[in-house]
Amino acid sequence: MLRHSLGPSGARFLASRAKAAKASPVFDLGWDQLRKELLSAPLALPQLKKLDLKYGRSTDGSTGARHFHKNHFAALRYQNPELIVSSKGCKETKVPTVFLELRSGESTELKVGGERQISILRRVLSAAGAADDQIERAVHAAEAQEERLSQLRREKEERYKKVMAIKHETWTI
Repeated sequence: MLRHSLGPSGARFLASRAKAAKASPVFDLGWDQLRKELLSAPLALPQLKKLDLKYGRSTDGSTGARHFHKNHFAALRYQNPELIVSSKGCKETKVPTVFLELRSGESTELKVGGERQISILRRVLSAAGAADDQIERAVHAAEAQEERLSQLRREKEERYKKVMAIKHETWTI
């Protein structure tokens, strides 16, 4: 009845509204979550021109450097688009080293063998001229991220144990 009282243009209006309501849903590709992760730690370093990391692929003293590369390089690149960032993992490298070059031309070499990724991050930020409060916020965010990742690993391990227990039950029947 409503259709007749609206006339032809009103019916078209209602039809277009119904069509808009049935429109396909917008898919979330996860860009907001990725951007949130990349911006979680304040790593903007305008004085830093170049950062080069060299570490061994399998030596015990390089674990922190490898984790630093894995967990912080993407955020450093995202927050400092003009920064030249490079890394190299090779068998010949015995002591992991971070080379920093500032815009003023000053160069710094940090030996980071045997250090955790958090202390490497703290040293890099300090050598790049970051303020103390920025360093503390970045370290706090990195520690929170490390805790989240370890919690996810524990949950994954628990799920794996449950699946294996179920498989074991079905094999014994």
